Formats: sequence, C-alpha cells, structure tokens
Amino acid sequence: MLPVSSARANFFFAIQLAQEFGRGLTLEARYTDTLSTFVTTRCRFILSHLVADKWYSPKVTIALCEQMRRTNDQLAIEHKRWRWTEKHLNR
Repeated sequence: MLPVSSARANFFFAIQLAQEFGRGLTLEARYTDTLSTFVTTRCRFILSHLVADKWYSPKVTIALCEQMRRTNDQLAIEHKRWRWTEKHLNR
C-alpha cells in the first residue's frame, strides 16, 4: 500500500491536471507529456511492486485478463453497431 503522503501527493497532482487541462475540448500536447511522465515515473513502479508481491500478483493478472476481455467485448459491440474494425498502425 502507498504511504499516505504519496497517495495525497498523487491526488493533488490529479487535481492540478484537471484544473490546468480540464477546461477545453482540445487535447494539448503538454497534457499528454505530463500524463506520460506521471505514468512512467510513478505508476510503473507501483505496478511492478504489485506484480512482484505473492498476494497481489494473481489479482493483477486477473484484472489484466478482465480488461482484455472487456476490450474484446467492446470491439464486438462497436463492430455490430457501427461496423467499426480494429486497425493497426504498423500494417
């Protein structure tokens, strides 16, 4: 579990992001850079600790599989309703 100070810092970081970027309809490049930095400097380490922990590892695996299943279900609904298909950039 995160120390209270880290959780509080992450909460205030999220509030700051919402105040800076949550007012317009355009996605600013600085927002993407800020979010990418946050994920690579904070979330990645938290996830690596969770995966390494004996108690959390199966739960993380189940959560990732569930997310993949939801994504596949969502793609099926989108295809059925609007005939959308998944396209890959490298093909």
